[in-house]
Amino acid sequence: MPESSRAVGRSLGALEHLSVAAQPLTNEQLAHALAIPASSMYRILRKLVALGYVDFDAAGCCYSIGTRLGELGERLADVACRSLPIRQFVAKLRRTTGHYVSIWVPSGRHVRIALLMSGIGVRPGSLLADGRAPPFSTPGIAIAMTVADADVRALVRLCRKRQERLGRNFETANDVLKCVRTHREVGYVAGYNLTADGWSMLAWPIPITLAPRRMGAILIGAPSDRLRVEEQRLLRIVVRERDQYLRALEAARST
Repeated sequence: MPESSRAVGRSLGALEHLSVAAQPLTNEQLAHALAIPASSMYRILRKLVALGYVDFDAAGCCYSIGTRLGELGERLADVACRSLPIRQFVAKLRRTTGHYVSIWVPSGRHVRIALLMSGIGVRPGSLLADGRAPPFSTPGIAIAMTVADADVRALVRLCRKRQERLGRNFETANDVLKCVRTHREVGYVAGYNLTADGWSMLAWPIPITLAPRRMGAILIGAPSDRLRVEEQRLLRIVVRERDQYLRALEAARST
């Protein structure tokens, strides 16, 4: 393999590994994970730092995804969230329920809206805000249902280190895991009366892409009183339409 092609492959491998790491990694950790000599890994990382794709923490001698690459990743995630299967899924739910429907995706240590279809009624501040939410808010819990407990604990540690809110008034990793495990059993998350604007949300985990498999969450937002009355009906609708969405997503991958 030409040296330039090998360098590109190693650079992409390092970026991919950093993008899914729950915490910053050292040069040695990356070199070991990718079976690359530490000296070669160091040269690659320094180039990626110079380009702004990777950040270097001198205090911890470790590397993490840089802001520039994070912004690119968010734009690419938005593209995936506008695929035909997702647009049809969201539009069908909006048409069937009349409520606000949104797609949320992981964004660094937070989750954020990647697609929104407005429903009937007043614009919900709690659903929109600045488009971001803590990692273990209602959409974050739905996404966390699909990951290992060890990854949940690692994200909690990272948030504590950065002094960021976990969401839902959680204090410890055990608080978060208890909630995640409970919702894994029922298959969805109901977020009632968590804000002062009278809005609540129901959230389900869904794959955004299949290869590689990237998870997000679909939310239905509505006034709390209406959502309580309609919860079981909405559950049946979403389960039915989600099955159709998964078939469409699989068919799109096969074409």
